Amino acid sequence: MPRYFLHIEGTFPFHDESGTELRDARAVWREALLMTRDIESSLQPGGSWTLVVKTAVATTD
Repeated sequence: MPRYFLHIEGTFPFHDESGTELRDARAVWREALLMTRDIESSLQPGGSWTLVVKTAVATTD
């Protein structure tokens, strides 16, 4: 399964260093919604932020 990293850019940046293995785009969307709900109290009126999703596919030797 691919590992997804959800980063927040803006006034209070957060960089996901460990990532989460998720099976498909629907699971990534649900994880992004949960993360947004977790940080909503930190968001400020008039502020701007961006949720960036990056992926890394596991490799085997």
